[in-house]
Amino acid sequence: TITVWIKNDENQLYIAIKVPDTSNSGSLDQIYLFFDEDHDGAIDTVNAGGWGGEDIKWASGNSPTTLFDSYYDTASSTTTDSSVDGAVGGSFTGSYWEWEFRIPLSSPDNLDLNVKSGAMLGLSILVVKDNVSHQYPENAGASSVFSPSDWADLDTARVFQAVIPWAHDDVATWVAFLT
Repeated sequence: TITVWIKNDENQLYIAIKVPDTSNSGSLDQIYLFFDEDHDGAIDTVNAGGWGGEDIKWASGNSPTTLFDSYYDTASSTTTDSSVDGAVGGSFTGSYWEWEFRIPLSSPDNLDLNVKSGAMLGLSILVVKDNVSHQYPENAGASSVFSPSDWADLDTARVFQAVIPWAHDDVATWVAFLT
């Protein structure tokens, strides 16, 4: 059983994954996150203006604090992004791998996610444990990394930032804010 926790704030997506594993197999232990940014069930490739296809983030057991960043350059191939946005931390405890990702929802890199909180995304998770692949959703086909229509729905929470007025500065605004 692989456990996944997902949260977001207004600017970041946070994904934590716990994978039972009793052997640290280095590069044979990997985690991949595939995102269908516009949730249309299709891979959108890089267009002439440079705005990119769907985003991919991943990490490997041989360098568990290095985030790798890729994107779909065509509907059937991926390319490494020259700008890595986000962060990952991974650790092996002897009985499981734990991975924690921080991914910007709206990155300045046009090849990464560029959505607002509250967006619906497609999500696929691929866990490679001792060189054996496990995927979510489980019913997706073997080549599901190229089939976003098989991916799960990720509905990010809508987060608003508000300036709270100081009561001693403007009592009328404070009362209106509370009501």
